[in-house]
Amino acid sequence: YSVTSPTTTSGTSMSIGGARTVLVTASQSGNANYAAAVPVSQTLKVSPALQTITFTGLPAMATYGSAGPYTLNATASSGLPASYSVTGPATISGTILTITGAGTVVVTASQAGNANYAAATPVSQTIKIKPLAQILTFSGPSAVIYGSLFSPVVRTNAPGASVIVGLVSGPCSLERGQYLMASGNSG
Repeated sequence: YSVTSPTTTSGTSMSIGGARTVLVTASQSGNANYAAAVPVSQTLKVSPALQTITFTGLPAMATYGSAGPYTLNATASSGLPASYSVTGPATISGTILTITGAGTVVVTASQAGNANYAAATPVSQTIKIKPLAQILTFSGPSAVIYGSLFSPVVRTNAPGASVIVGLVSGPCSLERGQYLMASGNSG
């Protein structure tokens, strides 16, 4: 037997080096009693191999602020590298997934294939990112003198969030972030 490269033969076995069209030719040189046979050829179309993707490891739920970053680990049965895409409040850099907000994040692993492997069916993982509980802290004096102004300090654990103090009770009023005591009682 003879074959077009990069396919090789060993006895009656053939090793195909990739997806392509291969021409296999059988010949027999004859002997003292038989003349050489006319070679016979057959064309063999070798299709790309199928491949699958394995992609696991992301949590189904997480809380913003403590979610990630995550290292993505998809592998293709072909050994070819996987690529990633994301929808929702997250970004991907190489194989690192960074969560940027609360919401639904869907990460899809793909492998487009090559001359020897067909494209794999993409595999997705979904993470529901819950909002982080916001905590307010309020500091100020517990007692003040009538007619005095004081500015309460209100903080939040949400970076960049504005805190608006708008409720007062008792004999006082709120003006531009300061309380004005209107009687001898604290408010």
